[in-house]
Amino acid sequence: MKRLFPRLLLGATVCYWLTIFVATHIPSPDLPAVEVNDKTVHFVAYALLATLVFATLRTTFPRVRRAEALTIVLCLVYGAFDESTQPLFNRYADINDWLANAAGVASAVGVMGLVWTPRRK
Repeated sequence: MKRLFPRLLLGATVCYWLTIFVATHIPSPDLPAVEVNDKTVHFVAYALLATLVFATLRTTFPRVRRAEALTIVLCLVYGAFDESTQPLFNRYADINDWLANAAGVASAVGVMGLVWTPRRK
């Protein structure tokens, strides 16, 4: 079980990351109407991504230093890439979407940094 959980977590992170990539590159006319604010969706999606990335780094690669900073950089760079490639798929790149992503990442990393207790050996 000790080896299985990190692998499952890494798999879940990769699957989720691929899912949000596909979801954010579906052309606009094909998107269903949603009743939730677009910025809320961005915030929650990236908060979950950051939570998964942070937990994956801590469990799969426990020797990685500064998992908080690495999670923030990975998620924000990916968010910028994600927004910048959306016009290729009949979507709009929006700095406010990226800012909502950043707020979700910062919130998740802040909480995870406070509640994560490293194991002592």
